Amino acid sequence: MPCTYSYPSDNIVQKTVWFNYWPTPSEPEDLSENPQYRGRVQYLGNKDHDCSFRITGLTENDSATYRFRFLTNTGGGKYTGQPGVTLTVTGLQVTVDPDTVTEGQSVTLTCRTTCALTGSPAFIWYKNNQSLSFTSQEHQITASSGDAGSYSCAVRGYENLPSPAVTLIVE
Repeated sequence: MPCTYSYPSDNIVQKTVWFNYWPTPSEPEDLSENPQYRGRVQYLGNKDHDCSFRITGLTENDSATYRFRFLTNTGGGKYTGQPGVTLTVTGLQVTVDPDTVTEGQSVTLTCRTTCALTGSPAFIWYKNNQSLSFTSQEHQITASSGDAGSYSCAVRGYENLPSPAVTLIVE
C-alpha cells in the first residue's frame, strides 16, 4: 500500500509502526511482530516521509483497517494516521447445486464472489485441477459419472487465486 506522511522539519522520526489493533492505553501492536502477520508484512518505507508497506499471502481474515503511527524525538511527538486504510479481502467460492446427484440430473456450478467485478470477466473452471472449457460464471450440466470430482474456479488474469475446491458426487 503506497503511503506518505509529513512532520515538522525539526523532528527526527525514531520509530514507525503499521497496526490494526490497539489495546489502549498501551502502544499499538506492530504488524511485523504479530504472529498472524510475521513473514507476510514488509515495510517498504523509510523514516523520511515514505510509509508504504506490503502484506503478502492475503486471506479474508486480513480484512481490517490499518493505520500508520510514527514517533519522533520530541516530547509528545506521537502521530497516528486517521482514519487509516480499510482493506477488504474477498475470495471466490464455488457452489454446486445440488452437490449430490444421480446420473441424468441437472447440476448448476456457480463461481461466487463478494467482490464487485468490473467489465465482463471470464472465469476459469477446474475439475480435479485440470482446466475446463467453459468460461461463464455459472454453468449447468446434466450429470454423468464422469462429472464427479472436485471443482474450483478463478477469474481470468488471476488464475493464481483460485477458489477452494468443492466436490460433486454423482451416484
